[in-house]
Order: sequence, then structure tokens, then C-alpha cells
Amino acid sequence: MKTLAKFILLVMNLTINLYAQDISQMRVIGNGRYLSDEPMDKSITDANGNICAGLVIQTDLTGISYNSNKGIVKINPDLGKTLLYLSPDENVVVVYKAGFLPLEIDLNSYGIKLKSGEVWKVIISEVLDNNSLPVNIVISPDDAILFIDNKKVDVSQRHNLGDGEHKIVIQKNGYMIVLDTINVSDENILFVYELTKSDNSNKSTVLDIPNEMVFVEGGSFDMGSDDIEPIHSVTVNDFFISSYEVTFDEYDKFCEATDREKPDDEGWGRGKRPVINVNWGDAKDYCEWAGGRLPTEAEWEYAARDANQTSSDSKGYYYSGSDNIKSVAWYSSNSDDKTQLVGSKQPNKLGLYDMSGNVWEWCSDWFDDSYYSESPSIDPRGPVEGKSRILRGASWFDPDYACHIAYRFGQRPSRGNNTIGFRMVMDVK
Repeated sequence: MKTLAKFILLVMNLTINLYAQDISQMRVIGNGRYLSDEPMDKSITDANGNICAGLVIQTDLTGISYNSNKGIVKINPDLGKTLLYLSPDENVVVVYKAGFLPLEIDLNSYGIKLKSGEVWKVIISEVLDNNSLPVNIVISPDDAILFIDNKKVDVSQRHNLGDGEHKIVIQKNGYMIVLDTINVSDENILFVYELTKSDNSNKSTVLDIPNEMVFVEGGSFDMGSDDIEPIHSVTVNDFFISSYEVTFDEYDKFCEATDREKPDDEGWGRGKRPVINVNWGDAKDYCEWAGGRLPTEAEWEYAARDANQTSSDSKGYYYSGSDNIKSVAWYSSNSDDKTQLVGSKQPNKLGLYDMSGNVWEWCSDWFDDSYYSESPSIDPRGPVEGKSRILRGASWFDPDYACHIAYRFGQRPSRGNNTIGFRMVMDVK
């Protein structure tokens, strides 16, 4: 009988453990914190007539209920946190949520020493893997664009991030761009940003430009390709680059504002198609009007290569974003002999569309020798007769090999045609 009882007990324990593994769990993040300025109603007393102590539970979870050893006197719920009124000699609070194991909080274990009229705080969240923490980034206005570690994320969602530093970029038309580095830890998982409206000194943050800019973290990379151009190491700084090639919608606004003649669309349509029939000077003038500039050739290739061809995310693709040209590019075999709407193919990992195909893109460098320079120069004198400016990315007219990530071409800066457009970059200030 004893053997049978031991066997039954073993099976029961095993069943409980397996059941617990299938149910989500909660945990306390960090230690408790004393809140010297947290308001509470000191007229509320426990069963013995003692003024209650307060415990704020901050959490990103919903549908939670509470209990304690001596019974909770009152609960004041609020957005993202709940104030529990407890007996000042309380030592255990239990948290419940459907689908989760109950969380028993031994207050003393987290450094919490309750006293009448004083308030402490604990943060609880779902147990994730051992290497990540639930981070909330609160932004006002809440319709801004957020990048974490160079990746666009949903502003409204919680973000699971590892301990340590993470790069934050926040942007919204009409507001100053935010660049920050947050340091995530058990006690540092909430970050709040209030954007500042920009003034007219920085047009790029004032103009209603739908072509959102993607932040690119600078670094070193091997530029070129053995089968096209010599490979050489180049270093670039942080910069922003537009997700899409500049469209007719955007360029037409520039023409109206500067009293310029609008370029011909060849009868293919304007709107969200990339602007064409613009020469290098036209592209340069637009970028300056919009608060940016043309990319250097090195910046263009660095972005086309997902910012770092040696990173774990990069596959060393033949085209920008894929080895399958049809998934990322409009070129001679699929374009129907004209430009197509920007962003209608897959982007690369940075979220950049049409880096291969659709239209050639003007760069700021001269074709002659800048390719071999560690820091390609931009000639301040402007166009020089007999020289060509760099074009990258190929177009709707070109064969597949021209869409290669390292393929380069040149054109007289005074010439534009129906295969040439551009995209804009902005410096990080």
C-alpha cells in the first residue's frame, strides 16, 4: 500500500508540474519602491482602526484580481496601475488572472515595509524568456512612428527587450525627431516621450511628407562585388533614408511651392508612381527644399544591403531584400514597360522599397573616382561638363543583372529621362 501511495503521489506531482508548465506565469519585476508623493485617502482604516498602508500594483496585464492574508480593505483601480489599501502589518498579497498561476508576493522579500499612510509600489508582468523584459514606450502624440534597434514597431504594443541599451527613434510630421538610447533593466521598463513641435527652421519636420524616413544606424561594410566592382571597406555615419522613391505627389508639391514646371509622366500616371524626368539638379533642389539631401553612393549601397551585410539578419542577397528579383523589383521582364506604384513589391529588412528596380536613383557623388574613396566627396561647385553623377538601383527598363545590389551607372547631371528618379536622406543631428 505504501508503494502504491508513493506512486500515486508521484503521478500527482508530475501532473501538477506538467499543468503548471502549460499555464502562463506572472512575476514581480525588481524590488518594491517607496512612493513619497503618491496620494492616498488616510481616512480609510482597517478592521482594527489603523490607518491603511498603500500598495500600488503597476502592470501591463488586464483582468487581474487581488487578495491578501488579512484581507484587502479597498481597491482603487486606475489606468495601468491599482492602489490597494492594506493593513499596515500585511505581509502577503496574492495576484490572480485567468489563464495564469496565482502570484504570491511576499512583501518583505521585495524590500517593502508597509506603514500607515505610506505607499509602496511593485511592478508585475508575464514571465517571458529569461533574456527579455516587457517594456512599455509611451509616446504623445500616440500616432508617431517608432523604431527600436533600427526596426519599425507598433507604438501601441508592449515590446519584449533584453537587458541593456536599445536605440530609440521616434518621428512624426510636424514634430522634432527623437533619438535616444534607453537602458532596460528589471527596474527600468517604462519610458515616456512627449514630442516637441518643430519650428520653420527645419522644413523636414514641418512639411507633410508622407514618405516616411527610416533610421539607419551607421557602420562599416564591404562595398562592391567581385563580379562587378572591387570590394573595399567603407564606413558611414547614422542617417535617415526615405522608405520609398520620391513620388509625383511629393515632387508636384515642390513644383507648386517653387513655381517650377512639373515633369512629364509619359502618360503613365502621377500620384504614387516615382517621379521621373528629373535631372540631378532637380533632385538635389527637391531634397534641400524638403530639409534633406541626396544619398552618397556608399549610404545608398549600405542601406540597400540592410545596413550591414555581415549582420545576422543579412543574407548577402543579390538584389536588395531577396535573391528572387520578381519579389522585390520592377524590371524589364515584369514592368509592362513603365514605372509602377512605389512600395508594391517586398521591402528589404530595413523597410526600404524599390532599392532594386522601378527607377534609377541619383546619388550625390561623381562617377569618376568616388567609388574608391573611404569618404566619397560631394563637389560643391556643382555639375562639371564631361562628368557623370552616380545612379544606383536600375529601373523598369533594365535587365535583371543591372538590379544587382552593387551595380552602378552614371549620367550627365544635366540629363534626366523616364528611367531616373531619386530618394532622399537626412543627417542625424
